[in-house]
Amino acid sequence: MKKIFAVWLGLLIELVLGACNASSVTQDVPQTVQPTDTVFVSPTSTVFFIPTVDPLTPTAIAKFFHTLEATTVTPEATFTPSYEDCSSRWASGVRGNWALCSGFENPITVVNVSGKTWMFSYSSYYGRDVKNLCTRLYHLTSDEKFLYFSLDTECELIEPGFVSSISLFRMDLSSGEVIEILKSSYDFDSYTGSVYTASISPTGRRLAYIYHQKPLLELKVLDFQTGEARSIPLEEKYESGGMFSWSEDGTKLAFMLESERDNEHFISMIFLDLFEDDSIVTFIKDKEFSWISSRLEVTNSGVKVIPYFDMPLFYDVETGVLSPATE
Repeated sequence: MKKIFAVWLGLLIELVLGACNASSVTQDVPQTVQPTDTVFVSPTSTVFFIPTVDPLTPTAIAKFFHTLEATTVTPEATFTPSYEDCSSRWASGVRGNWALCSGFENPITVVNVSGKTWMFSYSSYYGRDVKNLCTRLYHLTSDEKFLYFSLDTECELIEPGFVSSISLFRMDLSSGEVIEILKSSYDFDSYTGSVYTASISPTGRRLAYIYHQKPLLELKVLDFQTGEARSIPLEEKYESGGMFSWSEDGTKLAFMLESERDNEHFISMIFLDLFEDDSIVTFIKDKEFSWISSRLEVTNSGVKVIPYFDMPLFYDVETGVLSPATE
């Protein structure tokens, strides 16, 4: 009888010790929780943004700015929303806390991480059926007040080339109101007419664009803060342009131009300092069309050219020398 009692006592002690050990192990191992739904959490830190300037208001709004450039503020906490279904549609573009649900639909739908949704119909805006839709997100202002998007001629380029836009819009994300910044002059029946290539600077202050249907191409730069618009004529031989790249402060710009000779197409690369008079310079001239696939990076001292097929080059603005990149 004593032997049986001793056996049971030993088993009881082992069970108690085992439970204690299991408890201590469980406390050291994080528990995995399978979520029942996707939850998006916004940063909790307070971030103060410089007011976004409406490009269509008088230049008096410039009093809100105390420096020459609008400062881009980066939140302390950042995250990328996934928008797994985007209300049963796949997300074809994400900017900050906002996603475009599909670039091929009319009306388009944009939604943010909290579920706020805005819609815009090209057909209602233009008063006619608009086919072969392609919407692309351009820029979200740092305070997430305005979202810029374009109606493009195509979403996927079969061959390397400039992305052509029929029009450029700005949506007020507090009201859903949409304004056409670059007006359309496109024939939606014949798929011909005016197109643009455009780019907004990282600070959101400037818009650079080339209008492709004029006999003589011009680079236009619109300052959203002051309302100033500059036009810079380009050489007559160029028939199209684009592939814009900005410096981080939005004061310097590089882009490509296309020309044709004897049924052959060539690419040239241009640099411009917006604060320096007569600073526009062609630093790469009439290269094979394959150079259109190069990536441009603008720094304070020049432009880094990264061809996919060759070693990177660097154009030094101070010396005017194009040489192999050292970094």
